[in-house]
Amino acid sequence: MTCKIWLSLLDVSPALAVRVLILSLKRVLFSIYWLIALAGSNGAVLWWLKVPSTERNDKLASAVVGGFLALLYFIQKQKLEEARFFQSLFDDFNRRYREMNERLTAIGDIIVAGPKENDVIDDYFNLCAEEYLMFRTGYIPVAVWSYWLSGMRYYISKEIFRRRWMTESKSNSYYGFDFEEQMQAFGMESK
Repeated sequence: MTCKIWLSLLDVSPALAVRVLILSLKRVLFSIYWLIALAGSNGAVLWWLKVPSTERNDKLASAVVGGFLALLYFIQKQKLEEARFFQSLFDDFNRRYREMNERLTAIGDIIVAGPKENDVIDDYFNLCAEEYLMFRTGYIPVAVWSYWLSGMRYYISKEIFRRRWMTESKSNSYYGFDFEEQMQAFGMESK
């Protein structure tokens, strides 16, 4: 799925496509980091065994193996920290959405929004923009963003939300988030 999304992003936003590619490569690295460390350590040990005992540098071999073990630890620690950070973002975004979901659903059925409805819609747009910012910076996986975007499509298909977005998007205060661009990038239509 990531490859298909990456290719579709090339048409809409080359910078975003490159970001998704880099994140995909990072995820591959995170999935095989132990293999890289194991291969590097084994290579160092084999090199050490191949060198005649009179020319062996035990400290160098130990340093290389230690370096690969440190790399293994660092990547594992980084992966764990990113998983914790993602979980906290995910929980926070979903909590905020749950808190406004009932009001959003009710607003979707009205024709003219008053100040209270506009505040709720603006809060929703801010939530969407914050989710987008975290996606763009690599903390939200492509698959999760795609699911969230499907949910956003429901609201932006409502006339009252579209009209408010047309007004609000002119403020350029949504971290570069644009419903139309995102829908197009992920092969969706907003209407």
